[in-house]
Order: sequence, then structure tokens, then C-alpha cells
Amino acid sequence: MAKDFKLPNLGEGVESGDVVGVSIKAGDSVTKGQTMIEVETNKAVMDVPAPEDGKVVAVNVKSGDKVKPGQVVVTYDAVAGAAAPSPAARPLRTPNPQRPAAPPPPPPPRSASSPVKSASTCTRCPAAVRAAASAKRTSKPT
Repeated sequence: MAKDFKLPNLGEGVESGDVVGVSIKAGDSVTKGQTMIEVETNKAVMDVPAPEDGKVVAVNVKSGDKVKPGQVVVTYDAVAGAAAPSPAARPLRTPNPQRPAAPPPPPPPRSASSPVKSASTCTRCPAAVRAAASAKRTSKPT
């Protein structure tokens, strides 16, 4: 049974786009996720994938056509039973090689012998803070 594939929403505020590439022709078999057409909007170029496995009956657009969301771009026959492959047919997931490594360990704690600048000698502290720290250091507890 032939089904119509309508162009999906292209993004917020995007009313139309231009077809810049057609990757299929009538009679081709397509698999779910395979790029059928490429559409350029004022924001980006997007691949429009096949919604399911099937055989293309008709391609209703060509390069250079202006298309709108909801417009029928491809007519296809769905392949029976191909929509849900068995678990044995699915590829195993492999770890993402681009995944970042674990974060570096935190720096070691300062030892007691590490010098710590006081606010009175810190050049990055405001003058008022340095003056208050200096006055506090020189005053004697009562």
C-alpha cells in the first residue's frame, strides 16, 4: 500500500525551504533513517530521513523546488515486517570514542608549610581590605 511522506516541521519560525539534493529515485529501496532529500532553510541544511523501510514509488520534488512543512515529498510502499528488526539483527552499541575521559583528580591539599598570603600583603586585595588586615594583625587582644 502506497504511503505519502510529508515534509516534517523544519524548525521554529521556518515557513519553507529549498530542496538542495535528492538522494533517491522511483524504484529505490530505502531503509529507516536513510537520507532521502536535503532541504536548506535560512538557518541550516537538513537531511530528511526515511521514516521506515520501503520502496520509493514517486519522488514529488526535485533540486531547486521550494517546499513547505506538510507537503508530500515522497510516495513509497512500506516493506511489511521490516519496521521492527529482531534483537539479533540490531547492531551492538559501541562506546563513543569521542566521550571525554574522567575528569582530572583534584589538586592535593596544601601542606602546613605552604606559604599562604595574608590579606595585608596580597596585591590583588582592595586597599581597604589590606589596611583592615594589617590593623587586625598589629592590634593586641585584650
